[in-house]
Amino acid sequence: MIDNWNADRVRMAEFIDLAKRYTDFSELTTPMLNEFIEKIAVHEGEGRGKQRRQRLDFYFNFRRV
Repeated sequence: MIDNWNADRVRMAEFIDLAKRYTDFSELTTPMLNEFIEKIAVHEGEGRGKQRRQRLDFYFNFRRV
């Protein structure tokens, strides 16, 4: 349990350091997104026209494991 807490604490510090680097930006770039997002899962679309819906799952880095 203590090991998990320490790992969470380290990951939180890494996330805070990363977020501080991007507090003032004028453009969202691919490298920035790659640092925050691990992957995006795109599911099959449903419906047609204006009723069409598609589910996207974003998996962020630094999420709790």
